[in-house]
Amino acid sequence: MYGNMLPNWPIMLDGNVEGGIIFSDLDNDGSPEIVTVTEAGTISAYHFNGTPYHHFPISNGLPFTGSSIIIDLDGDSDLEILGGAMNSLAVIDVKEIGSQSNYWHMFRGNNQRTGYFFYSGEPECSVALGDVNGDTIVNILDLVQISNYILGIQTPTYPCAADFNEDGVVNILDLVQTVNYILGN
Repeated sequence: MYGNMLPNWPIMLDGNVEGGIIFSDLDNDGSPEIVTVTEAGTISAYHFNGTPYHHFPISNGLPFTGSSIIIDLDGDSDLEILGGAMNSLAVIDVKEIGSQSNYWHMFRGNNQRTGYFFYSGEPECSVALGDVNGDTIVNILDLVQISNYILGIQTPTYPCAADFNEDGVVNILDLVQTVNYILGN
C-alpha cells in the first residue's frame, strides 16, 4: 500500500527467476501463495506474507529453463507445480486441497499467453469444471447446458464450471474439452 515494501519482502533466491512468478492458493486458505523456479534448479513457494510454504524450497538438481505452471493435473483437488528443467520435467504434488482459479497460475496468465488475466470477482466455483448442473457427474446433461449457455439460450446453475479451459471465455473450445474429458473417464 502507498508503494511501501511489504514485510518480509523482497526475498533473495538462489538464482534468476525463470519464466516468471505464478500464484495459486496451495492450501485453500483464501490467500495466494507465490511460486517460482530458478536457473539454479530450485522451486520456491511463499505465503503472501513472505514466509516459506512448508517443504519449500525444493531442489530439482537441474536448472529450470522455462516458466512453471500450477494445475490440478491428476484431478484429486490438490495442486501440482510443473516446471521444465533441461531435458526433464519436474512435477511437485502439493498434498493439500488448493485452487488455481482466479489466480495467475501460468506464464502470462492464460492459455493464449496474452498477459491479460480476467478476474471474475466471483467466489471460486464450488463444483468441478464441466459439472454445470452440480450433480457431481460430468456427462451429456452438462454438455447440453454448456451448449445452451454458449448459444445464449439458458444459463446453467454453475456457469463458472462451463469455462473448462479456464481462459475467461465460455465457447466451443470448452465444449470440446468437456467432451474429451467425458470420453476419457
